[in-house]
Amino acid sequence: MRIGEVNKLRSKFDNLGRVGISERAIKLMKDFVEKTPDDGREACHIIGRMYTLYTCIPKLEYWCEVADRGVSAEYDNIVYNKDHVI
Repeated sequence: MRIGEVNKLRSKFDNLGRVGISERAIKLMKDFVEKTPDDGREACHIIGRMYTLYTCIPKLEYWCEVADRGVSAEYDNIVYNKDHVI
């Protein structure tokens, strides 16, 4: 994603806010689970969409800190086989 695209996404955070980002993430996850839970291709598509939501969050925003903890947990899971319970 180019810097200009990232800046456009971050400017949208002011409109969406924490609640808007959260609601959108929940909707994406629910839609995936209800419609195509066993579709690997769709799962990868959702990862991209969730990454786009993550990109909207300004780096000094608390929601970014929360999302970064999720990134760290999944990193530990993949690299060290340490599964973190949410």
